[in-house]
Order: sequence, then C-alpha cells, then structure tokens
Amino acid sequence: MIYFFDSSSIVKLYIEETGSDWVRKIFDNYPTPHLWISRIAGPEVTSALTRRFRSDDLDKENYQNCLEYFELEYAQNFSRTDVTPDILQSAMILIKRHNLRSYDGVQLASALSVNRDSERELNQTVTFISADNQLCTAAEMEGLIVENPNDHP
Repeated sequence: MIYFFDSSSIVKLYIEETGSDWVRKIFDNYPTPHLWISRIAGPEVTSALTRRFRSDDLDKENYQNCLEYFELEYAQNFSRTDVTPDILQSAMILIKRHNLRSYDGVQLASALSVNRDSERELNQTVTFISADNQLCTAAEMEGLIVENPNDHP
C-alpha cells in the first residue's frame, strides 16, 4: 500500500484525537517509501500544533515534544513531494472544481501526482488519508481511494 497523508491526518500522530491509533498503526507498519506527504505539511502541521499550544490544548512540554518528533519524522520518515509549478497549476484547477481551500488544493494535487507515478511505476493506487470531509469527497471524485481517520475511532 502507498499512503498520502494530508496535514489533518498527520497531526493525529502527535495529538490524541479520533483516529489517532489508526493513523499510528499505518505509520508503524509501513516504511518511508510507502508514506507520502507534501512539503507544505511542514508549515501546516507546525501551525496546527502551535495553535493548539496557544489555545491551551497543549502544555509547553507536550508542545515542544510534539514539534520535536514531527520535525524529526518530517525529515526522515516520510517521502515528500515538492510543490512544483505543475502542482500549483493543478491545485488551481482543483480549487475551482471542488471549492477547496488553497492548501487543500495543493494537498490534493500533490496526492494525485504521487498517485500517477505510483500507478505507472508500481501499478498501485494511492490511499489518500485526510480528516477533512470536503477534501475526502474531492479526492474520491478525482479517483483516489480515500480513508478518513475519523471513521476509525
């Protein structure tokens, strides 16, 4: 299996939420070449963790630990897609087609790019993982296999 995680699903690795155990199980059972993210997940996840800290959902020690683990895993445990001009052009089309937020369009365009390569090189379809219902619907409409971690309590 090849998995593409958007930022809403990656956060579940570090903060206990519905679906966290399910996401961790995938992360623990598949090596790096099977776990894909877009490079924009770096700032998106950092932002999500920082917002949780500033809203007092995370204390300072947990916040620092979450950031440390994420930064390490971002550098070592994910295959990352670059945000290229082609990805941005595709994202603009997807945003208009599915009424997506800007970075959601980039996430979906990145996943579709990884999927094209995976189908061509490995004859495997990517499973797109997101906790965003609208993004999941758009990914399904674009032909991806979709899993929402919130469906796995």
